Amino acid sequence: EKPIELLKKCGRKVYAFVTGDESIKKWFNHDSISKLKNNHNQLIAISQEILTYCSLDKAKPYWTLLCELGFDGICTNYAKECKSFFKKWGGEI
Repeated sequence: EKPIELLKKCGRKVYAFVTGDESIKKWFNHDSISKLKNNHNQLIAISQEILTYCSLDKAKPYWTLLCELGFDGICTNYAKECKSFFKKWGGEI
């Protein structure tokens, strides 16, 4: 049996996390993200400043896009600023 099946038999919750970035190709769009979300995946995006240097001012619009697309979390170099940014929206990511 596969490890996931064994965990389910033991009554353990199993979560699927999918991380994604656009380092090679731009692919974040509503359709592709919806397909992943419909399969009950938790989506974590790699923010652009991790892949290439960019300022906090350039990262914020990208975070907005990621949130609008439905990502559940963001891996960022600016964790405190990201958390504060989304609290202003009335939510957390």
